[in-house]
Amino acid sequence: MYIIGTAGHVDHGKSALVQALTATDPDRLPEEKERALTIELGFASYTNKQGFVIGVIDVPGHERFIRNMVSGVWSLDGSLLCVAADDGWMQQSRDHALVLKAMGARLPMGVITKSDLVSEERLSVVKKQVANELRSIFGSDPIIHVISSKEGRGIEELKESIDSYLTKKKTTDFPPALALDRSFLIEGVGAVGTGSLRSMELKIGDEVTLLPSNLRARIRTLQSFGKNVERVKDGSRVAISLRGVEQAQLPKGAIITNDPTFYMCTQTVYVALQGTGFKRISQLEIAAFTWHDQAKLRIIGKLESDTLLASITTREIRPWYIGQKVVLIQSGASTIRASARVITSSTLNKDQRTRLGTLVNTDPRSIGELFTANRFLLWLNGYAQIKEATFTGSLLGESYQKVGSWYLRSSLFESYTKNLMARLAKDRSVALAVVMQESPFPASLTQAIVTSLVEKKQVVVKGTHLEPVRSEDPLSREEERLLQKITAAGLEGYPVKFLSREEKPVLGHLRQRGAILIVESTFIYSKETFDRIVSLILKDKEEGTFFSIAEAKEHLPLSRKYILPLLNKLEELGYVQRIGDERKVLKNA
Repeated sequence: MYIIGTAGHVDHGKSALVQALTATDPDRLPEEKERALTIELGFASYTNKQGFVIGVIDVPGHERFIRNMVSGVWSLDGSLLCVAADDGWMQQSRDHALVLKAMGARLPMGVITKSDLVSEERLSVVKKQVANELRSIFGSDPIIHVISSKEGRGIEELKESIDSYLTKKKTTDFPPALALDRSFLIEGVGAVGTGSLRSMELKIGDEVTLLPSNLRARIRTLQSFGKNVERVKDGSRVAISLRGVEQAQLPKGAIITNDPTFYMCTQTVYVALQGTGFKRISQLEIAAFTWHDQAKLRIIGKLESDTLLASITTREIRPWYIGQKVVLIQSGASTIRASARVITSSTLNKDQRTRLGTLVNTDPRSIGELFTANRFLLWLNGYAQIKEATFTGSLLGESYQKVGSWYLRSSLFESYTKNLMARLAKDRSVALAVVMQESPFPASLTQAIVTSLVEKKQVVVKGTHLEPVRSEDPLSREEERLLQKITAAGLEGYPVKFLSREEKPVLGHLRQRGAILIVESTFIYSKETFDRIVSLILKDKEEGTFFSIAEAKEHLPLSRKYILPLLNKLEELGYVQRIGDERKVLKNA
């Protein structure tokens, strides 16, 4: 399923285009009918020749409703920028294009509407104008289509082009969210909220969390593209009702998610800002997801730089996530002042603000690489947690190295591990609880360091203690025998249920040595076999590319019974990330 949106100046044929594509009138409010312009988001859908449902969002074109336009942009797989042939490119055409870019949307397709009203010569002029304007904003040559919704001319060709445009691999990393854009009451059902679902699946009975209220509830009913369903997937337009939840608890801008830890609910965040002409303190409006709010902007450090560090404080508590894109708008107007990306909601001391400001002002590419990840903890103390392995490993001239899902400053890693190994050499055994308690790092980072040392065969976990690996510590006879049995099982793994009572503690010793891996508490693989599986699944697949289950089986001919748990293990270990029905390669084998 895919979601596209229309954008463009008021009365440039967006709603008519949606109706021509979907046979549905997206203008649903009486005042929209009376005033002949779209005030809120309108929704429709159609099924293409390949059987995919394409959701279409018709966003407002009038300058007074630019904030509502942002509500539709955050969830788009692509967009159609409409320009009327008789008017040509207008100010709101540019405003909408700038919002699309600020929110990280793909280069839109240019659609010249109302072609039946002008000459061929005029069409040629407008096509060049639209192509030049989009190229200047996005830096790439756009696809341009000429249509007449009134006569149906060019609609089928546009649909075919949309299919090609959408089925290319998606590059947007959507947060796990159903961002509500409206709510209402249905007799017999109760309160219903609607929105676009991204980066997760939902089914009736699932427990979800409403943000920023942190209200937890179970899903009562689901509807997608006008049909009652049991389950909805990424890219769906969704109507949802929750047990015991009233309409007042489903405001526009609320987030429904199955991963509330992804978000920070607060009023103040630090952002990397791209814009010019700011005073030290400004009052603006901010738009993100499906909400907009009044905001106080405070520039930290330099006032003149390609990228500025700033804090933003909103009137209401809002849900944020690391790397989130927001748009800043002139208060009481429609002028786009700047785009920004959220860095953190943590409280920073003066030194930390100075260091962060230096990075944002002088090395925006490095901070940009961190933004491609879904989340991270502040790197300011020398470490950062990054979900996607996209960071190159250098900040402000200091090298970092990956440890589990963390990046740790190399000098800190070397110093800490050197001291730890020296202590183990002296004491021969140290309780893991003591190692965790005395570590200067977060617990999960400390655990990742220990795991890396185990994998490098520098240390071994025995019971509750950590010990150095000694050359005189070979595998026991029982460990050798069980490891051979597991290795002989090959690519299908050795079933856990086949273990005898005596073998279970032996398995624990092998696991502590890093000699085996257990997949979903069901299958056991030797480290050698599992490494081979990883290399087969990821063969010829570059970082950032996507692959399906069928493609995973090209070099690993196993049934879904085995391949799905293995893919889940790869995701757990940070090799891939599941997005919809596909996996994105995060790092090579």
